[in-house]
Amino acid sequence: MVDVYLSVANTTDWSRQFAPRLSRALELKGLSCHLAQRDANQFNMRLQVQTADMQALQSCKTVVAVADGFTANCGAEIGYVCGMKRRVLILTTGQSKLPLMVEGMATQILKVESFDSIKDYIDSLVSAVKKAM
Repeated sequence: MVDVYLSVANTTDWSRQFAPRLSRALELKGLSCHLAQRDANQFNMRLQVQTADMQALQSCKTVVAVADGFTANCGAEIGYVCGMKRRVLILTTGQSKLPLMVEGMATQILKVESFDSIKDYIDSLVSAVKKAM
């Protein structure tokens, strides 16, 4: 079972660069992470990608979702794990409004000044993840 499933939109150059950085930072703090863009073949047929992501969600202890750039897929991932009684932590700068249902499903919402300053919030995030597990 993996500690953290990272739910990050894979739709912009920024998110494709940020997600691996966040995953590495969590892993350096001792947490195992599933990052779909790294750990599942995103070039498979859509059903294979969905199956791989669903399996990873089933085997995670908690989800960390990056709210800015939030997509319908992120919302589906959060809803799916909430149905399994797993914890969801949402990382946000507050610049994007969260959908009401997603906000209500969050175990905790962590507001940060800037996503790019991982060193400024990584310890708080790790602490929240460990508390949620």
